[in-house]
Amino acid sequence: MLRFILFLLLFANALNAKTFEGFYVGGALSRNFFYQNVKTDINVLNYHVKAYDTKNNNSFEASLGYGMKFNNNFYTGIEAQVPLLGRKISLSNVSLGDQYSGVLSKTKFVNVFGAHARFGYVFEDKILLYTLLGYNHGRVGREQYYDSWANLDGYKVGAGLEFAFTDNLAAKTEYSYTRFNKKEIHNNGLDFVNQLALHSVKIGLNYYI
Repeated sequence: MLRFILFLLLFANALNAKTFEGFYVGGALSRNFFYQNVKTDINVLNYHVKAYDTKNNNSFEASLGYGMKFNNNFYTGIEAQVPLLGRKISLSNVSLGDQYSGVLSKTKFVNVFGAHARFGYVFEDKILLYTLLGYNHGRVGREQYYDSWANLDGYKVGAGLEFAFTDNLAAKTEYSYTRFNKKEIHNNGLDFVNQLALHSVKIGLNYYI
């Protein structure tokens, strides 16, 4: 990683690039890794079940942001993101065993939007290293019961690197982790408690206006 950053610094000396200031629009391809923890109770039978599942998908998101660089090269900014493609994902069934297979159901998650602040440092006016702290919003439901949807709110943390190729165009790579709040969904006499977490790795471009 250190060699990669040193290479970018040397390569950046030949460029007259943007300093990551002002408004920008962006797009990114994202590889998303979901983790689900589901619990449910059948009160009559005193039957308790936990289900764990991981799944991944690809998505494309658009972003709008604003950044400021200070005289000491420290940087701060804000960014909002909206997924355009790959917003929905279905996770594995919650099975209560062969005897109670009639209550199988599947989690459906829809990623709606997110926003975060960025804090970092600019090297040679070409490379921005930053951390991020923010918020993600989504919706979760049981696939067999489309009227049983609930809102999910989660905190987001991560880090990224942005490299300016021209006065207006910069490439970026970013990792973020979101942990959503637990949410109860009531269906067919059962209470499903969903806990979702999301890991995302992104590559994309930002265009500074």
